[in-house]
Amino acid sequence: MSDQQILKKNLDALGQQDREFVAFLSQQNLSQINRKRDFPAALVLPQGLHPKGLIVIIGWCGEEAFLKVTQTYPEATVLVVDNQWHDFAYSLCQGDLSESLVQKQYGFLIGVKPEALHEKLLTYFLRPGISDSLPALSCVVNPKVTKADEPYFQEFSQTLTRTIEFFWNAYIADGYQDFLIGTDYLLQNLKHIDRMSALEPYAGAFKDRLGVVVSSGPSLDQHLPWLKANQDRVLMLCADSALKKLLDQGIKPFAVCSIERIDRLANVYRGFEIPKDVSLIHLPVTPPEIADHFPGVIFPVFTNVFPFNFLPELVTKRNLASSCAHLALQMLIHFGCQRIALIGQDLAYDPKTGSSHYNGMFAYAVEHEKERERIEVMGNNGNQIQTTKIWQGFRDYFSMIIRQNPQVSVYHVIDPNYGAKIDFSEHWQPDKFEQESQNWTQETVEFDHCLGQEFIAERKKSFVKALEEWKHDTKVCFEKLSVEFEKASLSNKSEFETWWAQLPNMVGESSFAIFDAYFMAKIRRFTAAVKTLWDEEEFRAYWPAFKEEACRSMKELIAVLYP
Repeated sequence: MSDQQILKKNLDALGQQDREFVAFLSQQNLSQINRKRDFPAALVLPQGLHPKGLIVIIGWCGEEAFLKVTQTYPEATVLVVDNQWHDFAYSLCQGDLSESLVQKQYGFLIGVKPEALHEKLLTYFLRPGISDSLPALSCVVNPKVTKADEPYFQEFSQTLTRTIEFFWNAYIADGYQDFLIGTDYLLQNLKHIDRMSALEPYAGAFKDRLGVVVSSGPSLDQHLPWLKANQDRVLMLCADSALKKLLDQGIKPFAVCSIERIDRLANVYRGFEIPKDVSLIHLPVTPPEIADHFPGVIFPVFTNVFPFNFLPELVTKRNLASSCAHLALQMLIHFGCQRIALIGQDLAYDPKTGSSHYNGMFAYAVEHEKERERIEVMGNNGNQIQTTKIWQGFRDYFSMIIRQNPQVSVYHVIDPNYGAKIDFSEHWQPDKFEQESQNWTQETVEFDHCLGQEFIAERKKSFVKALEEWKHDTKVCFEKLSVEFEKASLSNKSEFETWWAQLPNMVGESSFAIFDAYFMAKIRRFTAAVKTLWDEEEFRAYWPAFKEEACRSMKELIAVLYP
């Protein structure tokens, strides 16, 4: 093939992963690009790379080096990061990389500006299956590149740590106890399958409606009169913590959104009556008490991360949210709303009172926020405003959603003295929004829940059968794992590595992935491959306790699967 044929084949493959970057490259005169940096003549891969972990190639090392990594570790997840795109583009003209470029577990952050790294990294981690590789992250470094562009790669290192911490806390949670809770609640919530409705049939159904996301920030109180007057003219979704406030004010949303598995979440649904025509859109890892007593239709949302990624498919698995407000925004986009207003979305403390939520918010939530360490970010008035790291992550996630959906206009409706600035949204003063929104056409759309319920019913039988098979296989796997841990007597590194390498074959590789990704997360998180643990004195000292804890936790999961 000619250079141009090779280039086209590579760009076509890469376009399946990153159309935006390919569009940029296609505008360049690649035939005039010459390689600017020297690559290692023979790339030496570091010891201890996890064969199924995440390998980050820092600095493009050339097509031969990239193929060496991907061929040596064909089951690994690979992420390539480089500030300069010229060498990468040159390589696309020199060798056929198409088979590797099309692989879903490979990612390329080439020429990404520092301020966009967090969004790009988070987008990559949200791909199906990527999260399973995070506990075993390792790096392959091109020292010539990193030394020549040291400030950029220092920024990348800090952003990588920040993004993984946010992703882990928001999606994966903290080790096996959260896995157990999420799995337990999910299995309990599935008993409501006959009253569930799928989201799939309603894509684009509300394209002529103004969508409104109502959150529980301090500024919400200012918007209540407008919400009450216009509730029948908009498609309103609210965060769970705002539901009681709205109903108390005579405001009825179309649906309330929930995503958290924490027990105290049930508190926000207690002590008041919920109308039957208010729907629940939730990740079914929420406390079962919520669905048990919710009178309306339930829309389950399955995501591409735990525990859903191990389960058979009932509805489409989506990458939607790290907060219930994100879920609400993504749902309005799914419903086709082309204009969406964010109301009560402060993501910062009230600059006057220091409040974290609207007046009258549930006490437990207010007390919880008082414990968080505060930082400063840019506010809507151009000055610094106090927030927290978790809210900063939520703000960044909003920006990512908005940027990835250019067909939608998202208005951050808030007094400029309130709230953190959300990039890519349009900041509108409340009075301007209230006036302009009167001119937007609103049409009533009948919502036929039967369509979504029929969608679920058509898939119920095969899903239940596949779920029982998964539960059985996982139960067998963890029974075997428990036996192996109880009898394991390891005295040195060699024994440990040999024993660990054999475990997948002993107990079943597919179900072993659950243990490898989430039970081991408590020990290593994203900092080390398993085989390096034995080199750490702290781990060797902890090994007896870890054995005991691992056996207990596996038995707990068996009890969850078959109570």
